[in-house]
Amino acid sequence: DEAGKTVTIKLYGETDSAATDKTLKASVDATTDITDGEQDRDFKSLSVGTEVEVEYDPATNKATYIFVY
Repeated sequence: DEAGKTVTIKLYGETDSAATDKTLKASVDATTDITDGEQDRDFKSLSVGTEVEVEYDPATNKATYIFVY
């Protein structure tokens, strides 16, 4: 959600057919590091279905690092 500056992540190991897929909603700001390992990426480069790894602060649900596969 670019306007709300949040990403919703389907947690690893959940199946596409599960009725109760587990998700995490994390906020993103200018300090969030988004990269694919070779170059920095911006929030706009994230799209639905993109496989990512996210590090976040569980107290605030703020994403600190997003690695795009």
